[in-house]
Amino acid sequence: MATCAEADDTPDNKEVVVAIDFGTTYSGYALAYQKDYTHDRHTLHINGCDFKSGYSLKAPTCILFNTQGQFHSFGFDAENMYAELTSTDEHTGWYYFRRFKMMLYNNPSISHHSTLQDYTGKTMNAITVFSAIILHLRQETVRKMRERSVGAGIQDDKIHWVLTVPAIWSDQAKQFMRESAKRAGIRSEQLDIALEPEAASIYCKHMSVNRREQQDDGVGLETIRPGTKYMVLDAGAGPRRRFTPSGLHGERGRLGRDKGGQGV
Repeated sequence: MATCAEADDTPDNKEVVVAIDFGTTYSGYALAYQKDYTHDRHTLHINGCDFKSGYSLKAPTCILFNTQGQFHSFGFDAENMYAELTSTDEHTGWYYFRRFKMMLYNNPSISHHSTLQDYTGKTMNAITVFSAIILHLRQETVRKMRERSVGAGIQDDKIHWVLTVPAIWSDQAKQFMRESAKRAGIRSEQLDIALEPEAASIYCKHMSVNRREQQDDGVGLETIRPGTKYMVLDAGAGPRRRFTPSGLHGERGRLGRDKGGQGV
C-alpha cells in the first residue's frame, strides 16, 4: 500500500493532484496543478465553504441521509438541515452521522459488514457512510476545478488523488478507506493513501524557514537544511500525536504516544 513517502513522486502524466483531508471533526481538500508544482511546491488551491455566519476552509465531518438511506447533504448543509428537522420534530427516520472517523481505529475487525450508529442510534453500513463523504468531496473538487479556466479541460484520468489517514491506523483500516474511495469512483491506480504525519513532514522539507545572506546584501529564505531535527505535532480534534522525523532524506520517523483528545 502506497504511503505519502511513495506518493511524493507524482506520475508524470497527471495534470493535477487532489488531497482530501478526512478529519475527525472537519474535512476539506486542496489541489495542486503539475505546471505550478514544478515552479513552486507551495502553490496550492484550497476551496472553502460558506455558511450562515462566515466562511471556512473546511466543513464539519457530518453527513445526512434521508429516510430512504439516500445521501442528502454534507458539512454545514447537513448540520443546518438536521437542526431544522429536529426543530419541527421531523428528524425521525433520517440518518445523521458525526465524529465517527476514529471508529476505524477503535474497531480492529473493521470490514464491509461493519455498521455505524447515527446520532439517534440507528445503524447504517459503515462503508456506505465513508464512501458517500469521499464521493461528495470528489464531485465538489472536480466541479469547482472545472469552473476555473486553468482546470476546465482536465479529464478525470489526469487527476491523482491522495487520501490522508492517521499513522496509528491498522493496515485493515487503511484498506477500508481505499475500498471506500473505490466505491466513490476513484480508481486504485489514481489513489495514494498518505499518513498524516508523513504528509506534514514532507511539507516541512519544502518550507522556507532559514534566513540566509544573499550576494546583493539582501536577506533571503531557504528550506530546512539536511540533518535538521524537527518535530511534527498533530493537535487535531482526536488524540494529540507527536512525530519526529529521523532526517530529511526520506527516512521514516518515530511516532510518539497519543496525548489528549480521545486518548485521555
